[in-house]
Amino acid sequence: MNIVITGATSFVGTNLIHRLAQKENNQIWAVVRPNSANRYKIPEFQNVRVIELDMKRMKELPGKIAESMDVFFHLAWEGVRAPQRDDSDMQQQNYLAALEAVEACHKLGCKKFICSGSQAEYGIMNGEVTEEYPCNPVTEYGKAKRKACEEIEKYCQRNQITFIWSRIFSIYGLGDFEGSLVMSCIKKMKKNEPVLLTRCVQEWDYLYIDELADILERFAERVCVGGVYNVASGRHCILKEYVETLKRVIGSDSELRYGELPYPNEGMVSFVPNIAKLERELQWQSEITFEQGIRSMLQRWKNEKN
Repeated sequence: MNIVITGATSFVGTNLIHRLAQKENNQIWAVVRPNSANRYKIPEFQNVRVIELDMKRMKELPGKIAESMDVFFHLAWEGVRAPQRDDSDMQQQNYLAALEAVEACHKLGCKKFICSGSQAEYGIMNGEVTEEYPCNPVTEYGKAKRKACEEIEKYCQRNQITFIWSRIFSIYGLGDFEGSLVMSCIKKMKKNEPVLLTRCVQEWDYLYIDELADILERFAERVCVGGVYNVASGRHCILKEYVETLKRVIGSDSELRYGELPYPNEGMVSFVPNIAKLERELQWQSEITFEQGIRSMLQRWKNEKN
């Protein structure tokens, strides 16, 4: 397959490239920001080519690729963390870039467009969440993602492009944002330092990055119905249980200070994602538990140091 991936230096992008590049018949065009400091993160394979292009100039992409494409992954999106999540100008630029990306997909003769969405599109959730759950985003980030989803789906329908919107809930793994709950907890727990937390009473679902890469690869390779897909492990529990698992696996003596941190201004986020559509269409089920994923991360860290 000929594959385009924007956001190639991101946590998801680098892991997806590493997985797809294992197959020699895949030819990958990795789109990165000019002079990106993170370019080194892209795995070096003979079948991976790097294209430098600013996200705001996505309409120029077809002029930089001579071949026709089979699959287009649009993963590029700035301002996914606070406070940029509520930067309306930045999120509007993301929205416009996403529209230019799907137009580039069409000009490249590509018939499958796969985009990374977010649970933030749902807003404050209550109970089980299927793809039909009402979307009431409370952040500018969630609003822009939702708007992009709606417009891109219409564009794909008009141009006979298979549209896949992977609405990702919560992922973890080596290379994730250092300020994420999992990464920050690991850092403090390895030093036996106190860990300041919210009450951690919300329902949560963590998906290991290796399994997300597997899901995205299946979307690329398989024939499945288009539309929105909830992307999660299908396992959920109280966030406090994840924190306790981290402490046990690491063997830490850290004091866990629940309730020391406030929830964000938009309120406590709690979710129970239903992934029946994902499991049915891709014949996929999560096989890596949270504990197994953490143990894998710790082993990889150890191997890298050695």
